[in-house]
Amino acid sequence: MRKCFVWLVVAFLCMMSQAAFPATSNDYFPLKPGTIWQYQVDGQEGSIVTRKVLVKKVTVNGVETSVVKYIDGKLRTYFSNGPDGIFLHREYMPGVSGYNIDVTFDPPMKFGNQTFEIGDSITSDGTAVTRAAGHTFYFGYTAVTSVEGMEAVSVPAGDFETIRVTMELTLSSGGFGDFTITSIQNFAEGIGIVKEVSTDTDGFETTEELVYTNANINDLAITSITQPKRVTLSAAAPTKTSYLKVKLRNMGPFEETIENAAMLTNLITITVDSLGTCPAPTPILHEGKPQKSFPITIKPGKTVTTYYDVTFDCANDPSKETPDFRFSAAVDRAAIDGKADTNPADDVCPRDSSSAKDKGCGAKKPDHTLGGDVTTDVVVK
Repeated sequence: MRKCFVWLVVAFLCMMSQAAFPATSNDYFPLKPGTIWQYQVDGQEGSIVTRKVLVKKVTVNGVETSVVKYIDGKLRTYFSNGPDGIFLHREYMPGVSGYNIDVTFDPPMKFGNQTFEIGDSITSDGTAVTRAAGHTFYFGYTAVTSVEGMEAVSVPAGDFETIRVTMELTLSSGGFGDFTITSIQNFAEGIGIVKEVSTDTDGFETTEELVYTNANINDLAITSITQPKRVTLSAAAPTKTSYLKVKLRNMGPFEETIENAAMLTNLITITVDSLGTCPAPTPILHEGKPQKSFPITIKPGKTVTTYYDVTFDCANDPSKETPDFRFSAAVDRAAIDGKADTNPADDVCPRDSSSAKDKGCGAKKPDHTLGGDVTTDVVVK
């Protein structure tokens, strides 16, 4: 019984090592909560493996880790990615031949340095502390990761320029022999693994190729600009300051955080055009309520309203017949982390509808669709 169970655990460890992520940079190893990867196994259309980074982090031996869940088989792997490099701390798999298996690496298995360097060779070794069915087993492990160079690969998700990494993992099971598995992984910047080929001691080979990921999707959209349609000036009140409101919606799969006022100023650009000889007023980011305090986090599918102070002191046409000023806005997502918006069609307002999910932005046109000019008429009594 004990011998059979030891073989089962070793087989589990070898299988899980095929799914490791030996990347050596944040750019090549995204761990944002909500990131999803789907892989086709051995070229079979119906054989898809899905991995997802969970929102909740878990502390393993004092280190906060990100949890990657394998949706199909419920496997969970626990990674950290910090200044010291990328580490695998734990693997958990329920229901393996009736057992729940928990493997904690002590010290954690190191897959790479924080900075990518072609030619790097990273070695780590220690003990895989395995708990299952009320028993604890200790297996020695040695892992060697080699960063080999650049390679172009084609997978169902597209063509990618990648960094090729080879990892060799050896597991020692005492009197039952050593087991080695070699994995060749291709990492694409901003995405992670796009292809992986693994071969074990017995010659069994598995290929996984990327079919879909949301790792490289970033989409902020301006959904409305609201301004006073009419402003009235008089001799007693020759100027008037009003709110200009811009709604920003997170259309992407990840939380977006605006750290401070400077970032927000770079993120959203407001343009005011004078429709006559008056100088255009300059919108100024409002301070204090109702402006949200920083940092401002926008969850996927949610909207935040930003407020600007606009002071009117001139009328191109003092009557109520024609608008005096026209407003537009644009969002530049690169202001957050340097990464451009993946759907620039909804970055500006006014705009016509760009897709079934985008109703457009701006004033209503005669046909009742959005996309019309956003204007203010200044009237002088």
